Amino acid sequence: ELVNNLNLYNKNKLNIDFSGLLAVNISIKEDTLFITNDTFYKSWKSRELANTLDCYPFLCNQTLWTSSYLDIITPSELRMDKMELVEEISEDISILFTEALELVETCWPEMHTEIKENVKHIIFFKPPGLPFFSDFRVHGVIFASHLKRPLINVAEWLIHEASHIRLNTLMCARPHLIDDMKAIYPSPWRDELRPLYGIYHGCFVHSRLLRFYRFLIKDTSPFKTIALKEIDRITGELEKGLLIITENANLTSEGMSLVKEMKQNLTS
Repeated sequence: ELVNNLNLYNKNKLNIDFSGLLAVNISIKEDTLFITNDTFYKSWKSRELANTLDCYPFLCNQTLWTSSYLDIITPSELRMDKMELVEEISEDISILFTEALELVETCWPEMHTEIKENVKHIIFFKPPGLPFFSDFRVHGVIFASHLKRPLINVAEWLIHEASHIRLNTLMCARPHLIDDMKAIYPSPWRDELRPLYGIYHGCFVHSRLLRFYRFLIKDTSPFKTIALKEIDRITGELEKGLLIITENANLTSEGMSLVKEMKQNLTS
């Protein structure tokens, strides 16, 4: 099963009226919620709908980066506005995601538990577009392209986006950076310049993917060759990202602690 903490619905197909909003077609397979109607996304921005769905609250009254992030966001980054959600999740995609989560559970049970606790919904959209993404404006949700890809990529992307969601939760509870979005720096993993918030997030994700691939370099692993190459790439990018953060970021005690942990992941 992908996510087994969804206890709102117990039927395979439901048409639900959310507080006067248009009905949304919801498909559930293996206790995982797949939203398949475009009306859902258009209504998702509604706080009333979010509360009705019992999604994770994302209260940002203490975090300085939230309003700054929204101020600098560009139309090209408003990915959700251009998505077309799929009408039905294919069986091979469902199996692929199930097997990807099983791989995570086998090699890294703690991460599998974290995904179950932090990811409330996986929403599939039609290609083209990014394979996966998440956004703190719809906290607890992973958006995934309805396209079959290698198993190892799906497992990596799930860990990647779940880590973004986890860090947003941590940064909401306790600020990590005392920096606005005005200063931008070279990103080790993107072509364009990025604010420290984005580089900090990238470092956190990279440090976790490094751990994931280290679990896959055992002699018996069919992913050993891929894992070794990814470890080299991720290590180099993480080192560059942490250097930018260390030299430029104004970190709180929580930020300092997490950066220390990320640096330890480089060698452990």
